[in-house]
Amino acid sequence: ATTEIYTLSLHDALPISKYNNNHNHYYMYNPELFYELNTPVAETEFQVIKKAYALNSSDKRPAFNYAWVLIRSNNKDAQVQGVNLLTQIYKTIEAEKKKEALFFLTLGNFKLKKYELSLKYIDSLINAEDDLHNDTSSLRIVRDKIKEEISRTAGTAFVGLTIGVGLLAAGLTVANKWYRTGGRK
Repeated sequence: ATTEIYTLSLHDALPISKYNNNHNHYYMYNPELFYELNTPVAETEFQVIKKAYALNSSDKRPAFNYAWVLIRSNNKDAQVQGVNLLTQIYKTIEAEKKKEALFFLTLGNFKLKKYELSLKYIDSLINAEDDLHNDTSSLRIVRDKIKEEISRTAGTAFVGLTIGVGLLAAGLTVANKWYRTGGRK
């Protein structure tokens, strides 16, 4: 399995993905890849992919694999490195493969909690596929997941803000009472 890394096209660049069982449009935008974001690859596989990248870092295939395993890692610095590498790939790749790279940039930025950027990328893909009259259902599933996370984090932030304001008001009430009584109980 380790030698397969060198023979993959970018479209097939994820031998470490359990969803790489066919080569169709659905795979390219498979929303199930969302679940792989929080599943790092085994250290032995990571080292093989890293070595393949180190041997030929200018080749997009091992670079793409390496970027994806970095994004999937639990290390924030590695995730950032993976998104940066994928961004470089996106800038230099052939036009027909840019959409796939953009999809993985969507996932990578989501992992980094850059939800607005993820949403921007996924909306760009949906618009491009709509213009070509392609099925966008899998892209819309990913967009819905991003929007759910934005709503969830906004709700959490609102609850936190509400609690903070409540504590501040309670603190001000106590301080005001203390001030009016001259510090006496």
